[in-house]
Parts: sequence; C-alpha cells; structure tokens
Amino acid sequence: GGQVLVNAGRDMNLRPGTMLIVSSVVKEVTDPETGAKLGVIEAPRGEIRIEQVQEKFSTARVVAGTVPKRGDLLRLKQ
Repeated sequence: GGQVLVNAGRDMNLRPGTMLIVSSVVKEVTDPETGAKLGVIEAPRGEIRIEQVQEKFSTARVVAGTVPKRGDLLRLKQ
C-alpha cells in the first residue's frame, strides 16, 4: 500500500514529515587503471514522506514515483 520501512530513525534525526528523495544505483564507476571506486550513477525513483519514527527505523509513505526497493538510496529533500 505504498508503505516503506527506512533503516534510520531518531538515531539519524529523522522526524515525521521529513521528505526523502529515492534513487537507485544504475552503475558503480571505477577507475580502469587502479580499480578504485569513483562513485555511482543514479536514477531517480521518487519521493517518500516519513510518517512514524522509532529509535532505529521509520515508516514512510510514497508520495511520488514508485515503491523503493531494498538497496535504494535516500537523501533529504532540500
């Protein structure tokens, strides 16, 4: 039903109403000579809003886009 569990809560200063942007990692970029990880290429998936906050996890609701998958990245919406 669009409900999402987030593995961050009060321990990460989340509060009800916080908006998060969801993205998926499309590709990890590495240096071809050294093999060092340079970063990732991401694809936006949508936005979620935190509804309830516990000490180490929160529940959220999808407000735009698709339901996040395990391993998707979350960032605070500015």
